[in-house]
Amino acid sequence: MTEEPIQYTDMSERDFIKWNLDYTMGQTIGVFEAIPTDHLCIRPRPNINAPGWIFGHIITAERAMIGGFAQGVMDIPGKYVVFSGLWSIPTESQLRDVLELKDDLISYWHEVRKQTNEYLDQLTDADLKKIPEVSILPDNDSLRNKPVREYFVMTIEHQNYHRGQLQTIRALIESDSQFSNKGTS
Repeated sequence: MTEEPIQYTDMSERDFIKWNLDYTMGQTIGVFEAIPTDHLCIRPRPNINAPGWIFGHIITAERAMIGGFAQGVMDIPGKYVVFSGLWSIPTESQLRDVLELKDDLISYWHEVRKQTNEYLDQLTDADLKKIPEVSILPDNDSLRNKPVREYFVMTIEHQNYHRGQLQTIRALIESDSQFSNKGTS
């Protein structure tokens, strides 16, 4: 007897992308919430960013990827712009100014995800294969002339990568008493 491969015939590509985005971020939020608030702005190692920055970056990158590249809209609120770049990592004090409450950042993620899902709801599977006409960052060759679905796939992969970083930080906090004491002093 041959085994039939699993097929998602009852799920459109758009619905599969929505499911993946929600699943990925659901897992990421769980890891982020498990990190103590007093550790959000602390870099656990010189080569690992602070967990608050990582989570904020995931959110602003989703909005930039979907809003900026696919929709032609860059509407990241001023206080969260600090998370959008890779080139200037904020200091602990700059992060503390933005990360007053962990729940505020999670609420912003819900707002971004709502915008992403509303955009997806307007698209058909055929729309996902089209190349967007407008891109607010036309000088970025790696992101130019890609079908709309590629922006969603890149967003999902980006979120998975950073979820791994957050999981590493959580493990460091739980196993490293020297790092654990940094957050409480």
